[in-house]
Amino acid sequence: MTYDPSKLNSPSSSFVLPKDLPSLPLDDLFNHKDAIEAELSSLSNILKLNNADMNTSLLTFDGFPRSDIDVAQIRTTRARIVHLKNDYAQLMEIIEKKMHEHFARIKEEEAKNGASSSPTTTTLKPTTTTTTAEKASSSSPPPTTLPTLTAPPPSETTLSPPFARVNSITPNSPASTAGLLPNDLIRLFGDVNWMNHDNLRGLATVVNANKNRPVRRSAIYLTIFLREDL
Repeated sequence: MTYDPSKLNSPSSSFVLPKDLPSLPLDDLFNHKDAIEAELSSLSNILKLNNADMNTSLLTFDGFPRSDIDVAQIRTTRARIVHLKNDYAQLMEIIEKKMHEHFARIKEEEAKNGASSSPTTTTLKPTTTTTTAEKASSSSPPPTTLPTLTAPPPSETTLSPPFARVNSITPNSPASTAGLLPNDLIRLFGDVNWMNHDNLRGLATVVNANKNRPVRRSAIYLTIFLREDL
């Protein structure tokens, strides 16, 4: 299934989650996730063009439809956004479950084979480095201890599931200096992981609590193309 948000001239769209969603592989689920996010972004732009959002009143003070905005389009767009957000929540539950199952299988195979490393990590290169929450001098050596970040780094032989993907990197930013690239998958940021990121709000908490200090992060650099914020 392909989706081109540039062809979206109205809030109506042909994108529908397939009925066999739970049986799809992870890469297909990530493709559907990207498609929903792309359409939500386009729908948000439609609202912006009408100087409206999800809460903008569509009526005048005396109860008549406003004449300065496209009331019908805004209503249809809002309805589509609500529908897509429900689909998105359903999709993310399935992705989380499948990620759980995937890494449970890895651990089970390791236990059976007595292997010291996961047999499925040949396509992934996990790396753990430090970056700063605010831009700092690149010449300053990273400290050996992080007193405010108590979670230990995960084992490099058993990857924890990623919970976020890098969409873009600002040049010369701390993330850029640390070597992050678009489409990298984040599995650890400080003490935030896939179990406690709280819809990514945990990232902001770590950043605000560690300004001008190093933050441990762990990312998966893809050697094959795996597709995983509104």
